[in-house]
Amino acid sequence: MLSDMSFSGQQKARTGFVTRMTLQIRRNLRFLPAACLVMAVGLFISLAATADPGPALTIGVGRDFFDGPDSRAFLHGSTHTWEGLTYLDSHLTARPWLAESWHSLDDCRTWVFRLRKDVMFHDGTKLTAGHAKTAILRIARNPRYDPAGVYRNLETLEASGPLELRFHFSKPFPAFPNAVSYYSSPVLHPKGFDENGRIIELIATGPFYPETIRAGDRIVLNVFPGYWGAPPM
Repeated sequence: MLSDMSFSGQQKARTGFVTRMTLQIRRNLRFLPAACLVMAVGLFISLAATADPGPALTIGVGRDFFDGPDSRAFLHGSTHTWEGLTYLDSHLTARPWLAESWHSLDDCRTWVFRLRKDVMFHDGTKLTAGHAKTAILRIARNPRYDPAGVYRNLETLEASGPLELRFHFSKPFPAFPNAVSYYSSPVLHPKGFDENGRIIELIATGPFYPETIRAGDRIVLNVFPGYWGAPPM
């Protein structure tokens, strides 16, 4: 999954900032990798400048990016609707995402992550360590959401401060910042999933939020004006 999406300078000059994006499912595009949405921008783009709701981007893709309520994150990561604690750069090194820093203790059995401040969920709620803890325990406590076994040796997870998470493992885990990236730590608002971890509504922190989801047909995304990072387009 890619953690950044942007237009070229030429496209920005021609269209202005895009405020809505539609992912149109087209089954004949079998050569388009699911994780390469950004590449799709260069391959299948239809731009239309409209007065309301604003410039729009339509992308034809070869698969459905709707993963469903019994998945780890509801929508594929390339929709940029949700975010994890870390992501991996081109050298497969863990980089800050919702976590701005981290360090280990006790011979890498304990990891302390510091979350970014002033991160907002799509419903306007400010992200806290309590939200992140509940979201990550949803993954850790459901083996179907943790197929790689990232949390198999997790003993405790604490919200040790308003923006601090403390993971303690039974064994040293020096690669944990890499292992916890992307789908291993999607931070979804706890009110968006039930006691069994099933997602009822996707409420996350990404630069886009879903307006319309039609499984097998299309996903319409809007830019989230309260996003903590740079404008996505």
